[in-house]
Amino acid sequence: MSQVRILPGALHRDQRKRCSRSRTTSRRGTIRGTKPAYPRYPPEQRARAVKMVLDHLDEYRSVDAACQAIGPKVGVGVESLRQWTVQAQVDAQQVPGPSTVERQRIKDLEREVRDLSLSFNLCAGGVWCRCWSCGVSSGHGAATA
Repeated sequence: MSQVRILPGALHRDQRKRCSRSRTTSRRGTIRGTKPAYPRYPPEQRARAVKMVLDHLDEYRSVDAACQAIGPKVGVGVESLRQWTVQAQVDAQQVPGPSTVERQRIKDLEREVRDLSLSFNLCAGGVWCRCWSCGVSSGHGAATA
């Protein structure tokens, strides 16, 4: 029976503490300092792939089938190509749904609501801040007795 030899000062893998900052992830799901979790396709490649799918859509029974056949040929992921194609159809008003401009507006409004909610919660929590609604600079959200 072999024994695991642990050097003095070294920690066994179960005893190591994980540093929360060592593998910080960004908003896009990548680990900072590494490659993105998914490839970024140039706009020209996107446009060419979507145009190819839309041109040959009548040859396939669905958008999904067309994307599965054409995606590998143009070097694009099937799901990415399907999403781009559906969004192109929405923008051309061929299928119902929010256009790209509307989606961006919704995204901006959701960000604004999130930021305002955060600032409101900070004020209500008694944190020192500048409240835009009442103009008071202090921890006025805290209960004072």
